[in-house]
Amino acid sequence: MPPIITLLTDFGASDTYVAQIISPDATIIDITHDVQPQAIEQGAFLLESAYRYFPSGTVHVAVVDPGVGTERRALAVRTNSWMFVAPDNGLLTSVLRNEEQFEAYEITNSRFMLPQISSTFHGRDIFSPAAAYLSLGTPVSELGPQVFDPVMLPPPPVPSDNTFEGRIIHIDRFGNCITDIEESRFRNWLGSRTAVITVSGQLIHGPIRTYAEATPGGPAALFGSSGQLEIAINMGNVAVELGLMLGSKVLVRVITG
Repeated sequence: MPPIITLLTDFGASDTYVAQIISPDATIIDITHDVQPQAIEQGAFLLESAYRYFPSGTVHVAVVDPGVGTERRALAVRTNSWMFVAPDNGLLTSVLRNEEQFEAYEITNSRFMLPQISSTFHGRDIFSPAAAYLSLGTPVSELGPQVFDPVMLPPPPVPSDNTFEGRIIHIDRFGNCITDIEESRFRNWLGSRTAVITVSGQLIHGPIRTYAEATPGGPAALFGSSGQLEIAINMGNVAVELGLMLGSKVLVRVITG
């Protein structure tokens, strides 16, 4: 089976050509280039949503890199089933939390980079070539020294007794707003109690089961395919309607008394 390289970035697909030149038999698959600029947390969420659906041996390239050209490290990571190439800025947080065993290496070996390294485009000059060489069978340990302290994003929110506060970490093309509130943690916390959900002072109906259960034009909450609480409007764009953006707070409060 030909090697597979995936790309997830907050910029265009120009790095595809570099990988294809080095590894011409590789299948290049764009996961998305629609990560909002510099939105590391959103990129981490989208990577987590996709990587497990690819065959073992796939090399995933994720580049959301506001620190490009600085002292931040470039990482290559090997897990039991996949390999990842990304800046060391928390973008691989979900992967490293999910995978019980992994090895991380800093990409420092110039043999696996382009001859000329721009200070502003490491996606093309470092990450894409490294991924291509990995797809050809280069051991990840040849790319540089091992790293034992990769940068991690903060863990998912933990509720208090009567409140659960989360944040919007992804807005899809329909305007649905996905939060960092995980369904299993939410349901264990709520139990048999009743709660209300508010966003920007707006009362949100739910959680419901499907988008169609919501009144058209009315905001509602549900647990989508990611297993995380999301805010949506049936037949509408909730991000536009409520003026929501990445980082907007979502508050769940238990009704007492």
